[in-house]
Amino acid sequence: MKFSVQKQRLQNGLKAAQSIVNRKSTMPNLSNVLFRVRKDNELTISSTDLNIFNEELVEIKNSVSGAIAVSSKGIYDIINNMPEGLINLERKDNNWLEITSGSIRYKLVGFSSQDFPSIPEHRDSEMTAISSEMFRSMIDKTLFSVCSDETRYHLNGVFFESDGTVARMVSTDGHRLSKVECSIDGGFNIADGVIIPKKGLIEIRRAIDSMSGTFGIAWASPYLFIQTSNTTLSVRLIDAKFPPYSNVIPSKHSREVSIEKEKLFSALRRAKVMLTDSKGVKFTVKKGQVLIAGTDPDTGEFNEEIEVDYKGDELTMGFNPSYVLEFLSQVEEPQITIELNEELDPCLIRPLDSQNYLGVVMPMRI
Repeated sequence: MKFSVQKQRLQNGLKAAQSIVNRKSTMPNLSNVLFRVRKDNELTISSTDLNIFNEELVEIKNSVSGAIAVSSKGIYDIINNMPEGLINLERKDNNWLEITSGSIRYKLVGFSSQDFPSIPEHRDSEMTAISSEMFRSMIDKTLFSVCSDETRYHLNGVFFESDGTVARMVSTDGHRLSKVECSIDGGFNIADGVIIPKKGLIEIRRAIDSMSGTFGIAWASPYLFIQTSNTTLSVRLIDAKFPPYSNVIPSKHSREVSIEKEKLFSALRRAKVMLTDSKGVKFTVKKGQVLIAGTDPDTGEFNEEIEVDYKGDELTMGFNPSYVLEFLSQVEEPQITIELNEELDPCLIRPLDSQNYLGVVMPMRI
């Protein structure tokens, strides 16, 4: 195997692998990347942690087919420190990889490509085109409320379902829930839903981050496949049952507050300055206003009144301000509504003029 490649192209192809490979694994090949030249002037760079498989397509020249696995960090550091321009790579005897550019020459220990984990086959799965902008937004609106407790395996990802016309993502950590819906074209159907792990969603978000238009998506248990012009991702889905999320979303409310998103966001951010992470804020609604108050014996007190549209009975509840702030940071509309019942009931927050995005926050005892 040998080929020549522009530094920037190889650097970009290797960059994606750095967040995927598992350098702490007892399996050496999980800290490696696989270089494979199958066609003239076409290189694939593969990386995996056995849950996510990534293949990057890189344009090369002067190629000879073959394959070799090398340390992901080792080759990435070498290429980063090479001068701009053309770099030559060639597999030598005993799986050494020679890397040259001008008078610069490296020899990097390599490994047999046969020991590298098999990449899941996606070519028999029909790809459906889906909007990259829409999918990025759906990820952003749910990723922050994924549960980080690894013992709650079924909550360690985002639930994704689609009936071919409407796609939905839902996440929860038991203290708050986020749900977003979007209309889709193309008929992608995954009616029973799947749970996409958090790391997998982060890698999907990275793969489609700077693109416009559409990308390909397919599902063949136990993987979700994502394909762009240069990247193919295979994400192993979480084999568990997501809880019946609709049971958590309040269907009725006795109080409703209408408020400017930015006013609430700014007030909660100011309150958070005075509070440690374990402290909540008091949220008191009464006719025409909301009082936000926080007390921390180690730092001090905070109070702020905000004018709102509210005519119901007075109610005081406690909330973790971070949960509300993270939801509000993803709301694009200027006005929101907060639907409330009693002091210890969950509250529902949504944009005033949209039914497509909502958050549920459980109250705190203060």
